[in-house]
Amino acid sequence: MQLRLSLDRQHLDLFSKKIRKTRIGWISRFIDDAKRLNISFGLFTLGMLREQARQFLEEYSVGSWLQYVRPLTRYSRITELPIDGRFVDVHGNIHDYITGVGWIGSPDETAGGD
Repeated sequence: MQLRLSLDRQHLDLFSKKIRKTRIGWISRFIDDAKRLNISFGLFTLGMLREQARQFLEEYSVGSWLQYVRPLTRYSRITELPIDGRFVDVHGNIHDYITGVGWIGSPDETAGGD
């Protein structure tokens, strides 16, 4: 099994700066836990070249994450990604394809603003 997290500007920019910082913290905890438990994982960046991903990560002071990034430059939409296996969305529903953007968080997290 491999866990894949979407980490790119088009997803993170949906949130305010405060929420983005919280999300980065969640991903940081995930990375620490996955490494500690020897779980294979990747951070996928949709439509970004490796250099763009590096600059993006450096903006959030997490440049060391570049080693986990797998750029997906051939696809402009997450639903176009081919998968070998099943996709489990943030609600626990199982699909034969990637269903799109979803997030885990409290209902009071709103997009935009700072």
